Amino acid sequence: MVAVAGLGMINTDPPEPDGDTLAEGVYLLKFEGPGRKVQMTDGSEAILVKRLSPSVGVGGALRSQVNDNTRFIVTINELGPLPPEVANEQTALGVDDLVFHLGRPERLPVDGMVNSWANVYSAGAARTLAARYKIEPHRREHPGHKYEVRWAPAKSRYAVGEAVELRMELQNTRAEPPRFTFGGQQRGPRNNQFRFL
Repeated sequence: MVAVAGLGMINTDPPEPDGDTLAEGVYLLKFEGPGRKVQMTDGSEAILVKRLSPSVGVGGALRSQVNDNTRFIVTINELGPLPPEVANEQTALGVDDLVFHLGRPERLPVDGMVNSWANVYSAGAARTLAARYKIEPHRREHPGHKYEVRWAPAKSRYAVGEAVELRMELQNTRAEPPRFTFGGQQRGPRNNQFRFL
């Protein structure tokens, strides 16, 4: 997550009171103290202390991080100009009434423009960002496996210290029957590791 600091020479108004539409831009982010209380996209509560820049940047990429496409990482380019304090403080991006915890730049360029990123914790928030920044999301798709493998315990419960027996369940997801090669390419006993029932 990113923290951003603001320049002392930039005059910024405090965030609007709760209930008003949030002005878009980059905010100084805290988790206690005075400021506007907001809910982040991960469900946690935070406080926006002051707006550091009205910039929402340019959308870069939106990449899924999980197979069910409910968590993403968004990259935002050309964000700013931002004040120097962003390299030492946490910041948030407010866009389309959503609030994202930004990644913190190690150093702020002289012009105050940064490329940053944020975790996106819902498919709905990802759709909002994709529409706003005109980004085509990179979603994960089923790789088209021919077999699916699961490990399952032989019993539903085991006593403490009891050996746990696992069963490998192999499901053929294609029309042809499976074939197994008995043996391997390396020397040594290998064929007694599994039993196929």
